[in-house]
Amino acid sequence: MDKVDSARKVWVVSAYTIQSGRVTWHDDAAATPELSSKTAEPGAGANATLDANGAQMSTHPGYAGDLTPAETWQLLADNPAAVLIDVRTEGEWRTIGVPDTAEIDQQPLFIEWATTWGPNPRFNKELSDAVTDPSVPVLFLCRSGGRSVGAAQDATTAGFSQAYNVLEGFEGDLDHVGQRTVNGWQLAKLPTTTYPAPSTDTDPTTDIAAK
Repeated sequence: MDKVDSARKVWVVSAYTIQSGRVTWHDDAAATPELSSKTAEPGAGANATLDANGAQMSTHPGYAGDLTPAETWQLLADNPAAVLIDVRTEGEWRTIGVPDTAEIDQQPLFIEWATTWGPNPRFNKELSDAVTDPSVPVLFLCRSGGRSVGAAQDATTAGFSQAYNVLEGFEGDLDHVGQRTVNGWQLAKLPTTTYPAPSTDTDPTTDIAAK
């Protein structure tokens, strides 16, 4: 549920805050306490309930379950129909890097769940256009496991029956000095590469009517 602080006129929309037209990401549990339970699932250990794909079944309503980066890689390798979807912003893809799944004959998709202007109003349409079979596993990756929860929930609402959150994200959680040295896709030594696509960094609200 979106919330607004009337004193500061700050909208809190899922995993990010919009203030004065700018978006501040809150992927990290420390920055967004309401997300802490969503990013703390790895500790379930032997008590975790696993689904047919080996994922920790979500204790939060709205999506199928959670996978670590290593579990995500294994599922992609084992199931050619599974799809990895990076839902960060294009700026993050370009400046930080992206997953490289070429060695397991996979190709990630890149669909912003939210843009530098705010929510991506075309997310569900772009997802459905890119993945035409809603029964296949779709695995959502962001910076550290916040936006990917929202993406998995939206995908489930759109009819995808196996929408998963990739825990820890691409960069991982912050350490005690504010550096991302704790976990994540990169720290797991999984392959990365540079973002190859041409720029499409335009305000999605300007042409939504045409869509």
